[in-house]
Amino acid sequence: MRLSLSWADIQYAALALLAGLVLGLITGYWALSIGAVLFFNIIRLLSKLARIREWLIKGLMPEAMPNIPGSAGDIVKAIVAVKRDSDRQRKRLEELLNRFDAATDAMPDAMLIIDRQNLVEWANPAAKQLLGIDPQRDIGQPVGNIVRDPVIAHYLQMADYSEPLEFSSPGSTERDLMLKIIPYSHQRHLFYVQDHKDLLRLERVRKSFVTNASHEMRTPLTVIIGYLEALSEQEEMDSRVRSGVDGALDQSLRLKNLLEDLLALSKLESTLSSQSAVEPIDMVALLKETIELVEASSHYKDQPLSLRCEAEVKLIGNRTELQSVIRNIVDNAVKYTEPQTPIDIVWKQLADGSAKLGVQDHGEGIAARHLPHITERFYRVDKGRSRDTGGTGLGLSIVKHVVERHAGRLHINSELGVGTYVEMVFPQEQCEELSNEL
Repeated sequence: MRLSLSWADIQYAALALLAGLVLGLITGYWALSIGAVLFFNIIRLLSKLARIREWLIKGLMPEAMPNIPGSAGDIVKAIVAVKRDSDRQRKRLEELLNRFDAATDAMPDAMLIIDRQNLVEWANPAAKQLLGIDPQRDIGQPVGNIVRDPVIAHYLQMADYSEPLEFSSPGSTERDLMLKIIPYSHQRHLFYVQDHKDLLRLERVRKSFVTNASHEMRTPLTVIIGYLEALSEQEEMDSRVRSGVDGALDQSLRLKNLLEDLLALSKLESTLSSQSAVEPIDMVALLKETIELVEASSHYKDQPLSLRCEAEVKLIGNRTELQSVIRNIVDNAVKYTEPQTPIDIVWKQLADGSAKLGVQDHGEGIAARHLPHITERFYRVDKGRSRDTGGTGLGLSIVKHVVERHAGRLHINSELGVGTYVEMVFPQEQCEELSNEL
C-alpha cells in the first residue's frame, strides 16, 4: 500500500517541529517542549476526526462536508466522490427495478419466485388472478398451501421440470393453464404459469377436424374395402387385375388402421384422465389375453412370447387403453423380430411399491439418434420398413399418452442388432394389492 502525504501536512509538521525546537531553545526544556507540540498535534488530529465522524453520522451530505485541510480533507473528498457514484448506481438500479416491476405487473402470465422449500418469495399481480396468490399477503407461504391442486403437488414432489405441466384453472374443468418451473440458482426457481386458452382453442379445432375427417372417411373406406374383398374372392380374374385389387386392398386396410389410430389418439387427447372409466385391472389376465390376440394376428411369425409375472397387484386404470398399450408394444416387437426369436414380457412389483411392465425383444433395434423422437406422431425410423409392416407412425404416441394418463413413465432403450427394451413404470398410487379383494 502506497502512503502519500499532502504538501499542507508536510508544511504543518515542519512548522510544528520548528516551534518545538525554538521553544526548547528558549526554555531549555527540550523534552517538555517537544511533548507539548506533539500533544497539540494529537488534539488537532482528534478534532479533525471528530468533525469527520459527525459528518458521517449526519448522512454524508455533500453540502455539510467539513472544510478540513490536508490528507483528512482529501479523505473527505474521496468519500464524497464514492457516495456520489454510489447514489448514481442506486438511482440506476431503482430505475431498472421500477421498469422490471412495471413489466411484470403488465404481464398477463403469473410469475413467482420460490425457494427450495417451495415458499413464495415474490409474486406479480397476475398470480392473484390465475392462482389466487396475493403478492403481499402470501409471501413466505408454501405454494401447495395456496394452490391446492394435487396435480401441481405431485409435479413439485417429483421435481422433474423438463416438461411443462398442463392443469385446470380454478373454476374450470379445461386444462387451460401451463406451468413451467425454471431453476435459476441453487436456492430459487421461477414459477411461471401461462394462460393458453387461445392455443387450447386452436388445438380443439385441430382435434375436431381430425376426428370429423376420420369419421367421414371411415364410412366410404369401409364400403371400398368391402368391394375390394369381394373382388379378391373372385376365382376367375386376370393376374394383373388381381395384383391391382390385392394392392388396393392392402393400402385400404392400412388407411383404415391409420384412421382408427387417429381416432384413438384424438379421443385420448380430448378426454381428461379423470373422465375416463377406471377400475382395478388384473394385469396378468389382460397380458395373457393380449398375447393370444397377437398370436392370432396375421403378422405373427411364431416368436415364443414368454410371460413372467412377479407382481401380486392390480393396476387401477382403463382396460381398453391399457390393452391398446400392451398390443402396440408387443405388436412392434413381433413385427421387427425374426421368426422363432423369443420375446420376453415381465410384470413385476418394485421395492417402492410401484409396478413395472417390461417388453424385451431381440430384433433389429433402433439407432440412438431416433430414440428421443420415436414417440412423436408420424415419426418413423425407416419409412420403407414401416410401410412393409403396415405401421401408421402413431402407435408409440398412443402408448406415451396412455402411460402418462395412468401417471406412469415410459422408457425405451434400444441398440442396433441387439434389440429393444420398452419399460412402463406405474406409481404405487395406481396399484392395488390383490389381498384387498378379501
